[in-house]
Amino acid sequence: MNHNMLKNLEDRVSELVFRFEKLRKSHVKLQSDHLLLLEEKDRLMEHNKLARDKIETMISRLRNLEESHG
Repeated sequence: MNHNMLKNLEDRVSELVFRFEKLRKSHVKLQSDHLLLLEEKDRLMEHNKLARDKIETMISRLRNLEESHG
């Protein structure tokens, strides 16, 4: 293997290492973002459940008022 071929190979390996690190960092960021989104989804689902429960309670109270006055 001559010097030019070796240099070319070194450059290609360096480029692959650079790309690998870039992809690895991107992957870690995506995993972190995914976990944050899952946490936000859980929080929003809980808020939605609380709101639904409050609305159901209000509807029951209104029905009870209507029955007692009707």
